[in-house]
Amino acid sequence: MEPTVEQRKHRRHPVNFQGVFSSATVKGEEGVVQDLSLGGCRVASPIPMPPDAGIQLQIRPHQAAPIYIPGAVVRWVRGPAFGVQFQELPEHESKALTRLLWSLPP
Repeated sequence: MEPTVEQRKHRRHPVNFQGVFSSATVKGEEGVVQDLSLGGCRVASPIPMPPDAGIQLQIRPHQAAPIYIPGAVVRWVRGPAFGVQFQELPEHESKALTRLLWSLPP
């Protein structure tokens, strides 16, 4: 059996933040943002999202301003969760996300 090669560029942080996502067919659904990084996250939600779906995501961290990702793509789906890769992240939102990730415990 060959070892699994990690393909992620950014370190994942285990979080449980409220999130709200929308797509062409889904509007304003809530989920739980988990495994957050500068490049993406996992979203736990009972709403099924197909792979390759384009979404917008608002991350609502505890005691911090919401972070809006206007362009993201669903990369995988496993049970009631899906993986999201951030495609479009305005500079001010990127800076806010970076500050948030730095503030998290190691």
